[in-house]
Amino acid sequence: MRINTCLINIQKQLLTTLFFIFPASVFIIAGYVKLSLFEQYHYIYILILIVMFILSFIKNDIIKIFLICSWFFLILQPIYFYYEVNFTTKKFPPNFSAQAVTNNIYGLDSKIDITYDKFGWRSTGHKIQNLRDLEKSELIIFQGGSTFEQSFIDDKKTSSGLLQSYLYKTKKKIHVINSGISGFRIFQGILGMKELNNLIPNDTNIIYVHMWGANDWNWALRSILAQPNRLSNPLTTGNSLTFIDTLNPQNFLLTDIARLIRSLFYRSINSKLVYDFDLQHSEVFNTYENKEKFILEEFQKNKIIRWYEEVVQKQINTCQERAGIKCIFLDQPTAYYEGNFNDKSFLNTLWFTPSYSSSALTPKGLIDYSKMFNGRLKKIINTSNCKDCYFIEASRNLKNPKLFYDDVHFNNHGAKEVYNILKSFLIDKKFI
Repeated sequence: MRINTCLINIQKQLLTTLFFIFPASVFIIAGYVKLSLFEQYHYIYILILIVMFILSFIKNDIIKIFLICSWFFLILQPIYFYYEVNFTTKKFPPNFSAQAVTNNIYGLDSKIDITYDKFGWRSTGHKIQNLRDLEKSELIIFQGGSTFEQSFIDDKKTSSGLLQSYLYKTKKKIHVINSGISGFRIFQGILGMKELNNLIPNDTNIIYVHMWGANDWNWALRSILAQPNRLSNPLTTGNSLTFIDTLNPQNFLLTDIARLIRSLFYRSINSKLVYDFDLQHSEVFNTYENKEKFILEEFQKNKIIRWYEEVVQKQINTCQERAGIKCIFLDQPTAYYEGNFNDKSFLNTLWFTPSYSSSALTPKGLIDYSKMFNGRLKKIINTSNCKDCYFIEASRNLKNPKLFYDDVHFNNHGAKEVYNILKSFLIDKKFI
């Protein structure tokens, strides 16, 4: 009798413990499966798992309430994920600063100062304190993903930082904002434009500078591979491609809180976070040769390009929603066009299309796929009825692999060339 009672108590305790540690363990597993860029934040969930495991053995009403509240918090994380990826103001903490270190990477400094402005965007040196106070001003706003954020380029050497420095030196009171954020796609740019247009006074002239392509074509390709028969357009939503994406701790509220606390702590001790370039790329560099190669069928290309046309047209429509706006679109330069695919050192830098995958497009496929997107963007912009939309074929001049440190991300030389191209265009059109 006593043995049966003991076994029943053990079973109850086991079920209780499993119940409480289940969500934290799922998030940890999912995070590692997804090869999260911010692996260090998994420790938060590991700590939660250990704490909940220990507390589940303590018979106390207050502790039970705490465990139940924690359980609900973790269970609601996927719901937060859905709204988070649709929310355009996903940024770094205000006035965040860090330092990146690299080891003999061509075109990158060995130590790189990285700061973000009071809005959580990459610092350009602008002097804006409040977006609502910019009456009768002129703004240039960069929009894009990591190719514009340029997180491994020093503040003063980013394309946007160089442009802001030039404008101030020539006594032009035009502020440059770089709202490029790693991973962002056109649909997030649309949401960002709408938000900025609501914040910035109507008598402020705005030039939006867009560089879209890489994240959209990567997202579309991964979507086709994950769900070949899907009907929805993944380029116009923030929804995850597969269920496991919703469980990735990288995107959770608790992780964001931890990032903020970490940033405040380092600021309080007058120190900087240090990001190691090699560590950040350890999961992706030197992987291309080992991936299974594939090519896309024509029907897949047609489906992807229809998705892209739809989201680009929505961006154009957003450019026309308010007076005083000009939109400049640059296509996406890549290292593919002139890259030597017989050179192992070049192959070892490729990882992007598709990212974090066991398969990859063939060399010819990479070239054709990127040209398909760039060519379609050029056609859409040049044939649109938007009189204040302009196209710059950046890929025609920026194709030397020595301008990149991987497939699509610029090094210092590439960032400066983007600046030169954009500055020449702005001067030629008499926009500055």
